[in-house]
Amino acid sequence: MKVFYAISDACRVLGGAERAASVLLRRLQDHYGFQCEMLSCHPVPYEEVRDGIRLRGFADLEELTSIALAEKPDIVIGSLGDAVMAFQMASRFDIPRILSVHGYEFSPPNEDERREWSMHPGFTPLNQKDIDFVLSSANHIYSCSAYLQNFLRDRAGVESDVLGNDWDNASVLIEKAKRGDTPVITAVCASAHKGIEIFLELARRFPDEPFQLAGTPGSDFPPKLVEDAIACKNIELPGHSQPREFLSPSKLVLIPSQWPEPFGRLAV
Repeated sequence: MKVFYAISDACRVLGGAERAASVLLRRLQDHYGFQCEMLSCHPVPYEEVRDGIRLRGFADLEELTSIALAEKPDIVIGSLGDAVMAFQMASRFDIPRILSVHGYEFSPPNEDERREWSMHPGFTPLNQKDIDFVLSSANHIYSCSAYLQNFLRDRAGVESDVLGNDWDNASVLIEKAKRGDTPVITAVCASAHKGIEIFLELARRFPDEPFQLAGTPGSDFPPKLVEDAIACKNIELPGHSQPREFLSPSKLVLIPSQWPEPFGRLAV
């Protein structure tokens, strides 16, 4: 069995949805012997093996179709915005399609919710035609939480099953902090709807407290955010690291999200 999992932004960031997808593919690969590959729309050629799973970028639907013709997947899983092109390709070749819902792409917030959730003014939801196509052409739909299952049902009138996130214990279990480590206040929040302004303001108000903003500057974080963080002398930017690495020295973890977290992986 060959599985393609198409998910947005996997070549650029490693957020909760991308981590969940990676662990799922490793489970399918290790326990069932499936051949698994992650694909993500990316403007330039990109390929790496991440956590034992091949990750490839595709520029557009034409390139994704060429990859599918060469690899001949038996099933396609789509998540986030990349599910649209993944399902367009899979429908052409009559490949079974699973939609894995990790966010609000297919039940987008209305204007009042976007303001309440501090969504970026430039936020552009998928067009309704693409949403309808993906929801109607999916052979099965999984939501990452009961909350998102109910939201999708109420907003889009679509039923789904809950498939909760899994973890690689080696990447998340925390060892006791070593003697001499400086306890820090940690957050992973790279945008307004994740509460970045709250994090930066707390760092300004408590200049004697050490803070760390986990993630990769220039990739997870836009330049202006990096500049604002550097301006606060008490904020460290540790870069890319596994959760256990940035959680281990933490005395407090902030999750100041302004939108309803679909799952809240970091909290768990």
